[in-house]
Amino acid sequence: VTDNLHRLLRHLRLRDESRRLWIDQICINQKDEVEKGAQIRLMTEIYAGASPVVIWL
Repeated sequence: VTDNLHRLLRHLRLRDESRRLWIDQICINQKDEVEKGAQIRLMTEIYAGASPVVIWL
């Protein structure tokens, strides 16, 4: 987990309940170009079905 992702996770955490997150850095094998390409094509669907969507750069 990168330092930037660690900051995001700390920022979004809830103390008294769980939270479901989809994080492309973790959920997509960044070294597999075939998998990455397939997942990128699905991102519109993934984000459309999510509420809320948070983008952290």
